[in-house]
Amino acid sequence: MAVPQVRAKWDSVDGPDSTEIRQFDLVQYRSRMAQYLAVDVQENRTFFDALQFAHDMHAGQIRKSGAPYISHPCAVAEILLREFGIKDSALLAAALLHDIVEDIPQVTLGDIDSHFGSTVADLVDGCTKLTRYHLDRATLKDLTHSKIFLSASRRLGVLVIKLIDRLHNLRTLHYLKQAKRQRIAQETVEVYAPIASILNIAQLKRELYHLALNHLYPRKSKKILNITRGLRNASEVLEIESALKNALAVLPHRVAVRPRVKGLGTYYDRLKRTLSLYNAENRVDFAIILETDDILTCYHTLGIVSSSFPPVPRTLRDFIANPKANGYQSLHVRCHFKGQNYLIKIRTPEMDRRAVFGILSDWDSQKQLGDEHWQEISELLRNIGEYMGAGRQRKALLRLSEAEDVFAYTPAGDIHYFPKGAVVLDFAYKIHSELGEYCQGALVNESRVGPSQVLRDGDVVQIIKATIPLEVDLSMEEV
Repeated sequence: MAVPQVRAKWDSVDGPDSTEIRQFDLVQYRSRMAQYLAVDVQENRTFFDALQFAHDMHAGQIRKSGAPYISHPCAVAEILLREFGIKDSALLAAALLHDIVEDIPQVTLGDIDSHFGSTVADLVDGCTKLTRYHLDRATLKDLTHSKIFLSASRRLGVLVIKLIDRLHNLRTLHYLKQAKRQRIAQETVEVYAPIASILNIAQLKRELYHLALNHLYPRKSKKILNITRGLRNASEVLEIESALKNALAVLPHRVAVRPRVKGLGTYYDRLKRTLSLYNAENRVDFAIILETDDILTCYHTLGIVSSSFPPVPRTLRDFIANPKANGYQSLHVRCHFKGQNYLIKIRTPEMDRRAVFGILSDWDSQKQLGDEHWQEISELLRNIGEYMGAGRQRKALLRLSEAEDVFAYTPAGDIHYFPKGAVVLDFAYKIHSELGEYCQGALVNESRVGPSQVLRDGDVVQIIKATIPLEVDLSMEEV
């Protein structure tokens, strides 16, 4: 049976499932999951065995909401299955067990390994927080982040579980005290939402930002949502939608034009920690979905769009010929319309599916992303994890990796994307943390420049490495 990938719908501070049950019905839950995971299929036994084990081990534990604790890991597994279509029994089992070693002293990773196998044990280990109580909270959190990212560089499922764990916690965050809500929400916009963006899980990224920013800036969030809620049917948006459909009527394939009102995350400036309507270049973009797998039709469509709407110079991004590290593909171009410029994305249905669900599109915990994608994602996660005790640099790298407006190449022809204003030092750190620490400049298009040289589209950058680590002006971290 195909798993229905349910797209969450929400426009208030509380997301779906914002109220928790006070009793947990194991039989009902097992029956609900068995609709998609056949109990009599051997490979699914891992999940159902883990369900019974987790239920027994968490017995008597209560969440802050008053709900049985088992309801939380079960919700994480169900979100993975029903909202993101993941039927991987090992990942779902690890989702059920992700807190068990941390919360149940008598259960060890060895127990998880012997009962459920090394894959599940590795995933649970990566999700388990460090508990060195002689360290302060900030240091423990930073070291835990390092552990999660380093573990995820080997098994990406660790991050997938942590992201959905955070999503469910955010959906039920109103049960916690104000100070803790603020800490969790701030950590979400600084760490978890950017990671969802890097992994191209657009649906997840949008909801993480939405829920976290609603808690951090309730009045500003409400104001922005009140203004943007009606944009989908605004006259100008409908006019552009109609004009695009008319222009593309010459194509032999069916075409869908989908206006997308941007979410709260678009209006958040992580550098300044501000939420404002002025932080977004525009509030709506347009996706053109072509009912064909023929990639050449995408380029033909680009020509039609560019001849109908004047394109903004230097805004074309060909993510079909040069996919992002997470596998994202589309053609992007900004076009003028009545004094405004709008981002238009052109893609096939398969590209569109991957744009929504990202690396979760065809998930298998035993099989990594395609080699060409996995290597770069793995290196990025390892670089982020290697910032042991340096949370500020980690957040800067996450911010750098999420926003992509400028592209530059290595001498070998590998393409990397950066936010506007990125400099040579950013390029070095994105390649590897050690290269950033030793960067004394670069050859950009064969001309020697310093580490603060601003990158431009199409630059070819060869980092010049010093023999000893260099002291970096802390103000450059805020560039």
